[in-house]
Amino acid sequence: MGVQDSKSAKISKGDSARLANVQVQIESFHQDNNHLELALSYIQKAKLEKEILRDTNQSFTSIRNALKSAKKTNDINLEFYCLYNLRNAQYLSNVPNQKATALDTVLKTILDNNVIVDSLKFNIHQLWGNIYVKYNYHILALNEYVVSQNIAYTLKDDSKIANNLIHLLQIYNILEDDNSFKETQSLIEAYLPEGDKELKIRYYLKLRSFEYRYSQVQSESYLQKVLELSSNTRKFDFPIKKELAIYYLQNQKNDSALSTIEYLENTYLIKHPLKHLYAQIHIEDLYARFYYRMDDFPEAEKHYTKALELCDKMESPFLKRKLLLLTLKITKGLDDYELAFNSLRSLKQLEDSTINRSQIIEYQKLKTQLNNEQISKKIINLEYDRKIADLNLRDKNKNIIWLSTATIALIAMLLAFVFGYNQKRKRSKELQALNNLKDFVFSVISHDRRLVFKIIFKITCRIIASSSNNSLKIFKFLICKMDGSFKFWFYIF
Repeated sequence: MGVQDSKSAKISKGDSARLANVQVQIESFHQDNNHLELALSYIQKAKLEKEILRDTNQSFTSIRNALKSAKKTNDINLEFYCLYNLRNAQYLSNVPNQKATALDTVLKTILDNNVIVDSLKFNIHQLWGNIYVKYNYHILALNEYVVSQNIAYTLKDDSKIANNLIHLLQIYNILEDDNSFKETQSLIEAYLPEGDKELKIRYYLKLRSFEYRYSQVQSESYLQKVLELSSNTRKFDFPIKKELAIYYLQNQKNDSALSTIEYLENTYLIKHPLKHLYAQIHIEDLYARFYYRMDDFPEAEKHYTKALELCDKMESPFLKRKLLLLTLKITKGLDDYELAFNSLRSLKQLEDSTINRSQIIEYQKLKTQLNNEQISKKIINLEYDRKIADLNLRDKNKNIIWLSTATIALIAMLLAFVFGYNQKRKRSKELQALNNLKDFVFSVISHDRRLVFKIIFKITCRIIASSSNNSLKIFKFLICKMDGSFKFWFYIF
């Protein structure tokens, strides 16, 4: 599957024009000896040849020409960019035995000895992560994705951050690290750019591919979001149709499922056989699912076996492991023990050959150790926080005692003032009452004295009236002067 013939690919007028324009640019830059632009143009041409012609030979030739031009510029970043594109082309073209190549050694040497821009570092570490995933080296893939994630944070590029987190999400799902999976999913939803529809489609398709992690309702909601986002694009036609076929099978819509599978077979195996690298494996997988649903186990096993053979042929241990796990799930409730046993044995052999089992065990140990260390740190932090809280409490208690003492003293002063004020007020009232009593007593005494005087005066006046003595008349006049209240009476008398 590495090298393909371009004759099988049909070229539209628009695509021909794009290729022609790039070729004109290349010729122009050749004449001007503009090696920088020439290298970039060759890379652009290589991408078009891979996209339009599906021609691996021509694509590799263009990248090598780009690399020659880049070396003439003495620009190490441009040279690194060309080498990265060459390595990526090998990965996408499924070149055999590409787990670790001489090109990887060259790229790592350049990284170690030169200052490479962060965007290129991000690309190469993510590419290495993808390669390790393909061969089931999950811990190595995790390391590469963590490095690229840190670079993405440095770049402050939300699209790169979310894109790389989607890769990490897949690793945590394989390693069955639920806590890291949930944390990563939350981060993706926080960083996922609102206007980046393609990235959102990739994210929801990835969630949809975790068939046994979510409930059927939740999984179908992700598919619904994908359909809404992809209404105006055909870029994700194959994975979307594949998920639709699985949806139809899950909901007993077998006719719709078969129709969708046949559409994929006709489009991606007959009309455009080079458009999707692993199309044949996925289509065999869908046929196996369909015949299992129809209880036609011999036919299902035939397609399942063919899919596994294709995985071996195309060197895709990752897809093979996924198929084996899926088969174990499907045959769990069936009486096909032989198929289940063979699948389990193949899975064990695969995991042993890729060191997947020991890696997962080691990862779990490291994760447990890390959790223990984190717990210890939390305990130390809690103890520290408790001591700080005690000191704060003591200070608060001192402040409370001082405030309480001051408050009590203030209340005592207020009480003393109020008590003194009430005492003065009470004493004032008592003095006023005594004064009123004195006035009342004197008033009574004065009134009673007058009454006695009146009686005496009356008797005296009668005596004087009966007398003709002049001295008594003078005495009468004086008495009238002493008390004006009796003037009138004396006058009449």
